[in-house]
Amino acid sequence: MEKGPDDEDRGHGPTILGPQPVDSPLSDAPPAPLAYTYPEGGHRAWLAVAGAWCCNFCSFGWTSSIGVFQAYYSEHQLSSYSSSAVSWIPSANLFMLIVLAPVFGKIFDNYGPRYVVILGACAHILGLVFLSLSMEYYQMFLSQSILSGIGACSLFYSGMNAVSTYFKRRKALAIGIVASGSSLGGVILPIMFDYLIADGLSFGWTIRAIALTFLILLSFASIATTSNLKHQPTPVSLQSFVRPFREVKFVLLALAAYFTFWGVFIPINYIVVYAESLGMSLVFSNYQLIALNAASVLARVGCGFIGDRYGCFNTIIVNVAIVIVSIFVLWFIDTPGTTMAFSIVFGWGSGSFISLLPACIAKISDIREIGVRVGMIYFVSAFACLTGNPIGGALIQGTNYRWMQVFAVLVIFVGIAFFVALRMAQSRTLMKVV
Repeated sequence: MEKGPDDEDRGHGPTILGPQPVDSPLSDAPPAPLAYTYPEGGHRAWLAVAGAWCCNFCSFGWTSSIGVFQAYYSEHQLSSYSSSAVSWIPSANLFMLIVLAPVFGKIFDNYGPRYVVILGACAHILGLVFLSLSMEYYQMFLSQSILSGIGACSLFYSGMNAVSTYFKRRKALAIGIVASGSSLGGVILPIMFDYLIADGLSFGWTIRAIALTFLILLSFASIATTSNLKHQPTPVSLQSFVRPFREVKFVLLALAAYFTFWGVFIPINYIVVYAESLGMSLVFSNYQLIALNAASVLARVGCGFIGDRYGCFNTIIVNVAIVIVSIFVLWFIDTPGTTMAFSIVFGWGSGSFISLLPACIAKISDIREIGVRVGMIYFVSAFACLTGNPIGGALIQGTNYRWMQVFAVLVIFVGIAFFVALRMAQSRTLMKVV
């Protein structure tokens, strides 16, 4: 491993060239030019990667397991509710994970990640404890969707943004490694849930066991997750949130993310109940979600390396295309074998999209505004994540999932069209690394 500047010292952070503009509510001036040296490695950088990985495992990894809860709730506590009604719990959890991104992004820009991670860990774990005691719909919604979702949001963005301050040349690889934590969480947590339930443990104690696991991982993350920037509090300015939308490239990326997110979580949420509708057992149906997330682990690391070599925008377009093809070719064929093949191929494509999106945002952003700019992209996408699964559930007709599949593939197709437009805005040379 190459030695980075932070092996001996944390570094001097960014150097501002010229007079610094005042960040007031009336100011719409962009930040002054920045001379900034990325460490590209070193023990602090890789510790930050490890800490952010733990944050991702406990936040997005938990959300990646939503298919297990959709199936379990539908058969147990919430069996009297429709699939569309039950889906509001995981959808709202995903919404909270994303919609507060600008808030936690601004807090990160001002204060760094450490205290945000600590507060997020407390909220997330407390939400799980309340979930373990819940029996009614509203109790599950408030604990899992709201409280746990707020905590998971602060963990996810603090980790991702912290890693972005250490890497430039290898940014996609570093973020890909961090993002693999969410996929591995999506593999391990469903297995852990199934094993403990099958072993006779109650739902409440199973959730408490998961909460204890998160407590251990997040205790390490609160120490390891650091930033290479010198964070200085600035006044909260409306312009800092609005300014990015004056850039055509940023708007194109926001639209691409919105439409892709609108469809990409539908298969993740419904793959388990869909497999059950084909006659598979609950255990084997859960393995569809596990296979999906296992493929996503490989994709997030592998496509991080590929993105650094061939360009983040080039790589994300190819992988969103893989998502579309997997739904068209494999998910439309209602057999157990093709469903497993779909889970693997879709897992690769969707995992690559999720891991490469933060790297794409960073490519067109000032590092000092990375928290707000990442936050605004995800804020826009949050409304797609909130409505995608309920719309998909409403389109299910008995055991017929065809219209749900059509909706998913159409909105993702719109998303890739905006990604292509953004790629061409970057460069019209097809073979260029972008």
